[in-house]
Amino acid sequence: MQDEQAPDGARGAEALPVAGIAAPARRHTLALAVAGLLLALIASLAGFLLADGPAAGWAAATRLTARVSALFFLPAFAASALAQFWRSEATAWLLRERRGLGLGFCASHTVHLLAVIGRSITGDAPSPVAIVGGGLAYLCVFAMALTSDDRAVRRIGPKRWRQLHLFGMHYLWAIFTLSYLGRVVRQDVPMEHALLFTLMVYAMLLRLYQWLHRPR
Repeated sequence: MQDEQAPDGARGAEALPVAGIAAPARRHTLALAVAGLLLALIASLAGFLLADGPAAGWAAATRLTARVSALFFLPAFAASALAQFWRSEATAWLLRERRGLGLGFCASHTVHLLAVIGRSITGDAPSPVAIVGGGLAYLCVFAMALTSDDRAVRRIGPKRWRQLHLFGMHYLWAIFTLSYLGRVVRQDVPMEHALLFTLMVYAMLLRLYQWLHRPR
């Protein structure tokens, strides 16, 4: 999972992810994927330890793993725009490691899926609309994760690869944003929900600004 731009090795040395920014070799892909898994597992455990009973534990695990997933998704989603408009070591690192961030998101969101299943078993099943919308989201997550390498680009073709990742990233953004919007409009919204909603909107505005200023 590496945003909508094809991995560098499949696109040629002259086609860098962001104009004028070199793309050094990735170093932390595996570490970031493992970090996503471990943080989601820790969040799930914390949810159960702090909750009163299994049902509340699954509900807490669902909420906390979703927040962990958002923290991996946001930098992967905004990496290319941030690197283009604010060139620094930090944004260059985000651009270089967004494959690892995407795989960390996939690992975390897989744990989130298990928490949702556990919550459903205890009686708090999602609505049919949530099942359909969430099911498509997971198809995007796993499809992008399975095609996050240069061989996948060569196998399915750069155009179709880009379409898959472009659709997947924006669909996942919509799922996250609408989910947090539903909480923001309620009274006494938790601070973290309002913050994550704001960051999601800001990330999309950055990407739109980047698209408007792309070379024609």
